[in-house]
Amino acid sequence: MCKDATLWADKAVCSSVEVSRLDLDLAAAYSQLRSTLSGTDRERLVSQQREFLNRRNECRHAADAAACLRTAYSDRLRALQDRLAAQRPPASDAASGPQWADSLATYFRAIEACQRSAPVQWVAVSSAWITAQGNVGLKVRDAARNGYLCYAAKDGSAMASFAAVDSSQQLPADGALFFPTGSDPYRGECFDREQVQDESGRPVGWLLRGRC
Repeated sequence: MCKDATLWADKAVCSSVEVSRLDLDLAAAYSQLRSTLSGTDRERLVSQQREFLNRRNECRHAADAAACLRTAYSDRLRALQDRLAAQRPPASDAASGPQWADSLATYFRAIEACQRSAPVQWVAVSSAWITAQGNVGLKVRDAARNGYLCYAAKDGSAMASFAAVDSSQQLPADGALFFPTGSDPYRGECFDREQVQDESGRPVGWLLRGRC
């Protein structure tokens, strides 16, 4: 490809070993994810990829075009890899999907990181899993029950990303709802409520399991 490159973006990618590697990794991740989708979900992914390419091309106007390209490729690659990871079985023995709360202690620190850094005030976790990269994926919801997806380091050191749930994403199913301390859990006869404590006995929230 490089010997025939004529467009600015192609030449810029070819001129950097690091960006060239990111370009190859991104192409592989995009192709793999696209092969798992169909219909409107695939069309949405294609549209999102076009948006990425447009953002990438805008890097030619950046003060540091090389840094801009590295960031654009890294962010897009991470997003694709996270979506692929969510489709795979968890990379640890931690429970996920409907049984995720059985391993709630595994996710405590990542939950705290998402609480601390998320731009939206969410109130409950509905699912969690360990990604292939060893991070934690969380499905959370706000008081209006809008869904969001948060990725954070398992040790709680940092939140990697936070965004509204995309209907094209294939994510682990919801299970019990965990309301961290400070959130007001749902009330009603359809829920069994259990107060959750950390290893030191400190209350850290409420776990609600539906039974209706």
